[in-house]
Amino acid sequence: MSNSGSYNKEVTKTSIESIYASMSGEREIYDFEVWLGSGSLVPVKIKEGVVNGGDVTGRNGRGWKRLYEMDVSTITGHPVASYTDTVSMTYSGTIGEMNSIDDLSEKEEIFFGYGHWDTSWDDIDFKDNRTTVLPNRDNFNSQYDTWETSYDADIQGLGDFGDKLVLDTHLRNADSGWLDTAWVEIGGELRAVLEDTNAKSDTYTFNLTSEQATYVDEDSMTIEIDVQDKYLDEDIGVYINDNFVDFLFADEITEGTNTISADSFDGYEVISGENTLHFELDSPDLNVAIRISEARIDADVQSPPNFGVSIDSTNDPITEGDDLQVTATVSNSGDLQGDGTLELSVPNVGTTSTNVSVGSGNSTTKTLSVSTSTGDAGSPTATVSVSGDDSASTSQTVKINEQPNFGVSIDSTNDPITEGDDLQVTATVSNSGDLQGDGTLELSVPNVGTTSTNVSVGGGNSTTKTLSVSTSTGDAGSPTATVSVSGDDSASTSQTVKINEQPNFGVSIDSTNDPITEGDDLQVTATVSNSGDLQGDGTLELSVPNVGTTSTNVSVGGGNSTTKTLSVSTSTGDAGSPTATVSVSGDDSASTSQTVKINEQPNFGVSIDSTNDPITEGDDLQVTATVSNSGDLQGDGTLELSVPNVGTTSTNVSVGGGNSTTKTLSVSTSTGDAGSPTATVSVSGDDSASTSQTVKINEQPDGANFGVSIDSTNDPITEGDDLQVTATVSNSGDLQGDGTLELSVPNVGTTSTNVSVGGGNSTTKTLSVSTSTGDAGSPTATVSVSGDDSASTSQTVKINEATSISLSVTGDSITVGGVATVSIAASQITQITVNDLWTDWNVDASLEKGEFNDKVTNEGKCVLHWSSQQSSVSVPITVSIPERYVGGIYTLNLTASNSNETVEKQANLEMNNN
Repeated sequence: MSNSGSYNKEVTKTSIESIYASMSGEREIYDFEVWLGSGSLVPVKIKEGVVNGGDVTGRNGRGWKRLYEMDVSTITGHPVASYTDTVSMTYSGTIGEMNSIDDLSEKEEIFFGYGHWDTSWDDIDFKDNRTTVLPNRDNFNSQYDTWETSYDADIQGLGDFGDKLVLDTHLRNADSGWLDTAWVEIGGELRAVLEDTNAKSDTYTFNLTSEQATYVDEDSMTIEIDVQDKYLDEDIGVYINDNFVDFLFADEITEGTNTISADSFDGYEVISGENTLHFELDSPDLNVAIRISEARIDADVQSPPNFGVSIDSTNDPITEGDDLQVTATVSNSGDLQGDGTLELSVPNVGTTSTNVSVGSGNSTTKTLSVSTSTGDAGSPTATVSVSGDDSASTSQTVKINEQPNFGVSIDSTNDPITEGDDLQVTATVSNSGDLQGDGTLELSVPNVGTTSTNVSVGGGNSTTKTLSVSTSTGDAGSPTATVSVSGDDSASTSQTVKINEQPNFGVSIDSTNDPITEGDDLQVTATVSNSGDLQGDGTLELSVPNVGTTSTNVSVGGGNSTTKTLSVSTSTGDAGSPTATVSVSGDDSASTSQTVKINEQPNFGVSIDSTNDPITEGDDLQVTATVSNSGDLQGDGTLELSVPNVGTTSTNVSVGGGNSTTKTLSVSTSTGDAGSPTATVSVSGDDSASTSQTVKINEQPDGANFGVSIDSTNDPITEGDDLQVTATVSNSGDLQGDGTLELSVPNVGTTSTNVSVGGGNSTTKTLSVSTSTGDAGSPTATVSVSGDDSASTSQTVKINEATSISLSVTGDSITVGGVATVSIAASQITQITVNDLWTDWNVDASLEKGEFNDKVTNEGKCVLHWSSQQSSVSVPITVSIPERYVGGIYTLNLTASNSNETVEKQANLEMNNN
């Protein structure tokens, strides 16, 4: 069987390569209408020319001439115009004033003498009617009148690029008079094709689907081409996909529809997708023009194979393990035979296929079979499909019966419950299979218990059971309750249940305000947590051995916590590092401990290390003593040496907690001081202590009389260098004097050497003491000689500070509730730690670089840290202190350190109550 149809496809213009122009009117701007051309729309202007004329006398008088120009130079980009059409030209004018009314005869006439291009002559043919007789003067209503007439002119060509069209007009047979005005209108159309080597072709496209390309009947194909305008003197070639089809001959092309028949398509093969319809001039050197407004391609097509498929029968319902059989018929309603594959597909069961070949208008029937197995039960969709030259499919639901298939779900529980209650779980067992299933239903809760019962469930039915297990102390939590059924089939499900716990206390110390000083209150902030599920009540207690105990009531909800601050007072004698214990008792109990620091006030002790006795009257008595501080805080005071009837001297001392300092005190003796007096060394200030020792002062013998002078020193020096002092000892007495020459630099060192100086002589010695870090300053170097006589002299020397770590701190005095500023200056450091800050103080620092680590709340300190060693820093720290603090002095301990050294300093914050 064969079907035929008609294929019609419009084509689309994709490129334009020629030109069409029109021109009309008088002294106006006109446009070329561009089509099939590479130029753009361009204007052509007809403009008024130069008028030559004057008075006309007699029939042989001089005439007049007016020139009109068409400037083709405005046709941009196209050098030559070579084809024109006939135009209509209208001439009209006005007769001006005459010498007398009689001067105008009846036979006055206007004519076009010549029309030509400026560069060529006789190009315009005015046919046979280029002359017009003027109206008889009797017809004029005044001395002025107008007339109008038309001519046909055949313009055979255009001049060169930039040429002008010249029209000469004359007045003939005039006795007298002159024309005032005349003009020419050129009407109609002037068409020109401009030469261009790229303006010789035009291409269109049309698309065919895969199906159309396959089944088109080439013998029935025709091309229709609609031509709107034709100015052509050459044949046009027609191509499809660059394959030549036929010529449109110049003498056969008409304005309208032009047809190329099927005979021209021998050997042509259409393709799927884009095809091209192409027109090309037979000779690219000719000047032609044609405007194609539309093109069409028509062809007959045959229909492809058209499959249909239907299911005739199946052998369902079946049981898992049986073969499913489906009988289906494939039909073909197309014009051509169709070959393909017939397939049976059952999701999750299987697929099978067979080849089929069906003639036009015929059908074939096949039986396909797939095997089933356990798990295939259900009502799947059996799909029969055919694919190949065409495709079609159909589906039908089939039934595959299932063995017992258990499912289990938890319907409800009685949780949350409390330890000691029974946990009850209600569950439903379903059987989605087709046969009855028997089994055991079990409830299992890890670390709690297991229970079970027998069940029997018919196919497609369900049964509901409630199972129960007992709980006890220690079962609290959120265990998973699992309900499972086993037997003819198995299934399980789980659900988290809640078993609440009794109150369960925990306690932790969050912070303390230590270190404190004897007399301050010790404050401990602690958090009581309850990890149980129920609220717990109890007593929170702070106990510090030998210091005191305090407590408060607490009530903590399940899963919550509460924070309390407890305080005990300290007094003199409480100093040390006792253990602060925080405990909670009541519905549950817990405790925790932490060592705290209670600092002791300064506690001075003093001892005499050495003296320089026996001495001789006139010598200085020197006593070296050590002041120790066994307390925890720095102590300041005055160290005094007192020798009755001899003299008293003193110096200030500052001794850090647990440290000591050694000083040498000196009193001068004179004649009459000889004896064994008691030298008493005492310290007073933040604490006091004293000690005494008997010293020997000898009478002055006759003989040697020493004098001593410092000749030179090597200062200034740097810490770590040796200080060298050159001194001369003279003896103005009569006898040789023996003695000891000593160099002493306070807090630096002492050195000595023996000297023996004859009467009236002198000796020079250089003494040296070593300096170390911390000796920097301008101490007094004292050189003294003692022995048979004594003398001394002193000189200030300069010991420069080494480039090593240094720290200085200045405290502040504020009113309670104010903001204190601690000024810190340090050098050669990487870190400064400020300790002994109270945990409820607000501390801040302004750093240009470096990091400020605020640990006040948790650790009672803050840390200033730099990634590299700083040669010098100056940092102000602001301390905001709550108004609840009472007046007093709060001492901060600071440490500055680098990778090799550490130095400590203290600063006091004094708070006044008003």
